Amino acid sequence: MGKEGYASLWLGKLDSEQQLDELLEIEYTDDGDSVPSAFAGYFGIEWYDDDFREAEFFVEERRGGDAANLLAGFSFEEGLIPKFADLLKGMTFDECNTVIILYNFKYEGKQGSHQDISAQLKFIGSMPYQT
Repeated sequence: MGKEGYASLWLGKLDSEQQLDELLEIEYTDDGDSVPSAFAGYFGIEWYDDDFREAEFFVEERRGGDAANLLAGFSFEEGLIPKFADLLKGMTFDECNTVIILYNFKYEGKQGSHQDISAQLKFIGSMPYQT
C-alpha cells in the first residue's frame, strides 16, 4: 500500500488526544519486531512508515466548518486541500475531531470504516500530493 507521492486520509471522532496517541502507538516485541498499531489493525494495514504520518485531535473550537478548515496546517495543504475537498463535498464535520493522514501511502483496503464504543474512523480517500 506504500506509494510514493500519495496521501491517504481518515476522519473520525475520538474521546481524547490520549486515545488518538494510543490508537497510533506502534509497539515492539522483545526481538525488535514491530506490532502494528490498533489503527493499522482496524484497517488491515500491515505496515506504514510512522515518520510519514500526521494526526491531529481537535478541540471544540476547530471542529466543523469545511475541508479547508479541517486540513489547514497539515503538510502539502496547498495541493491536498482542494483534492480532498472534492471528496468531502456534502459532508458535515460537526462530529469530526480527528484527522489522520499517511503520506507515501495509497490505502486500497476494503475496510472503509471502524466504529466501536469510543472510536469512529472513516477512510476518505487517497490522492497524489506531488505533481
